[in-house]
Amino acid sequence: SCEGELNSVLCMALLKRLLRCQSFMANLTDFDRMKNTVLFSHCTAPINVNNDLYDILSHFESGKGVALDVNMEHWQDDQLCVIKVKGRDVVVCKATLVQQLHSHCRCRTQIELRVQDSNADATLTQRFIESTLGNHHLICAAPHEEVVQMFKVLGFRVTLF
Repeated sequence: SCEGELNSVLCMALLKRLLRCQSFMANLTDFDRMKNTVLFSHCTAPINVNNDLYDILSHFESGKGVALDVNMEHWQDDQLCVIKVKGRDVVVCKATLVQQLHSHCRCRTQIELRVQDSNADATLTQRFIESTLGNHHLICAAPHEEVVQMFKVLGFRVTLF
């Protein structure tokens, strides 16, 4: 877990154990309201998510130690879920991978996602950001319905986007 944030690490373990889904813990680092895209990045990422394809770079904030730039491009054709956990409340949003970026001005593993909802609402990105303030979103390649059902069965209050 990053910074001892137990909500996310527990949910990452549940996603892996119950849905056999690797997840990526990331911070929302940029967004584009016009394109309904959100950029997520983090210096930690699961190395076994894509046949161990990753680069070892310096840590973004300190320039010391190491951080991983994991190749996430295999998620290009997958339906993704973005998950934000706050205690017993969970927000789940459908998304698709737009592109992987490699800027040296952000945490090392970086993906741009297009957030989706059934209404194709132009205010979706803004509403999503307002509903999921804070760091450590989870992103996983799993069927949206299965992710929602898992959290509901476990007693979480689920908000859908």
